[in-house]
Amino acid sequence: MCPMLNENSKCILGRLPGRFVRRQIFNVMIPAVLRSSFPIAMSDPAVNTMIKVDSQESLEEKLSTYHVSPVCGYLLSSPRSMLPGYFDDWNEIALHLTDFIEEGNIRQKVEKMSVLDHEQLTSHRELRLAHLMLTGIAAAYVWTDGVKGIPKFLPSCVAVPLWRVSERLGVQPIMSHCSWSLANWKIIDQSKPATDLKNRELIVNLPGGDTAKWFFLMQQQTDLISGPGIAYAIGMKKAVLDGDEVRLVQNLGLLKSTVKKMEVCIKQIHGLCDPDTFFHVLRPFMMGFGSQPFTAAGYGGLVFQGISDVPQQHLGASAAQSPAIPIFDAALGIIHDTSNENFHETMRRYMLPAHRKLIEDLRKGPSTKTFVDKCSNEKTTKAYDDCLQAVADFRSSHLKIVARFITIPLRKDERKTEDAVAKGTGGSDVLKYLKSTRSATTDTMFKTKTNST
Repeated sequence: MCPMLNENSKCILGRLPGRFVRRQIFNVMIPAVLRSSFPIAMSDPAVNTMIKVDSQESLEEKLSTYHVSPVCGYLLSSPRSMLPGYFDDWNEIALHLTDFIEEGNIRQKVEKMSVLDHEQLTSHRELRLAHLMLTGIAAAYVWTDGVKGIPKFLPSCVAVPLWRVSERLGVQPIMSHCSWSLANWKIIDQSKPATDLKNRELIVNLPGGDTAKWFFLMQQQTDLISGPGIAYAIGMKKAVLDGDEVRLVQNLGLLKSTVKKMEVCIKQIHGLCDPDTFFHVLRPFMMGFGSQPFTAAGYGGLVFQGISDVPQQHLGASAAQSPAIPIFDAALGIIHDTSNENFHETMRRYMLPAHRKLIEDLRKGPSTKTFVDKCSNEKTTKAYDDCLQAVADFRSSHLKIVARFITIPLRKDERKTEDAVAKGTGGSDVLKYLKSTRSATTDTMFKTKTNST
């Protein structure tokens, strides 16, 4: 279990209210795989009896099937902060990444590394830390001289293990949300809870000081807060299968509250991060391999030495790689247009396979919207619309962050020749994308409401 709280503290995510939630979760009847292995975001000891498991370890095995923790949500529980001694080259460079970037010698440091054997990594947590470290080293190597000083090749000492580690995890060989937000944290004082953001710090840092630190920490906190929403989403699906409007309304209300808490969390970025520092200092390191600077240089992508002579293209880190909102979309039946759905499918390739499967399994379930449409109870329709409005409001708040941290600095920037900078690091026309996803959310509602933006 994730050591984010001391023994006398309450679960970070809170206890799930009411037996109705517990009954729904463990009797889920959407895709067969969910009946035996769906992870539940709860920490109730009574669960052991209800699902007829013999030990807490058996319960934890079920919870870990989709890499979801009852305490940490989507965050990797108990992440390692140091690899075994064999990998000291990676430890040394990754844990001092910002220093080497600022000293201007990161490429020299990397080029002196040996090609280490990724097979020496023996656990999921070691692989997650290796991916975090290697993607950070790769980003630093590529972008240390800015968009006009990018290299054509990534040295084999980084390229080979990064590629192989990514294959073993089922993710892409570039910095992404699954590593830099979900696996990039450690507790400062073990006697204090990690819910206090001042008691968490990043394992691997990038230039940008407090802005870089809080940008990743607040993303982590948003994903953590979203954790109980998984249980409510499943509860909604089971209520639809059972034709139980009361339980559906209850779960919709709980999910709405969760999304509102997530919105409060992301809004804190405005007071913790400086837009100019984010845009000019941190964001370039988050760009993709194959983005506009590679095109301008005539490279077409980044060659991974020791893997292939063909330039590789990978999108940069993006909040769209978080599983939280896509899981809620799947549960609520929000349908995006073809262009956005194709983009979402691309973003899912940057998620952990277990998180991708969670989204896919929820999408296979019964249609919540169809059920609500057949209900004659106005209370049910209102609960559904209210929950959708909360998701739309979250997207509006995200849109405001993008406007302040990307669009406005871009307009102030005199270097307007790189068209790709106007796009998200994930490769999308970010404002257009966010407005479209918000419209898809409100269009799903039965009664038109006014957007907050």
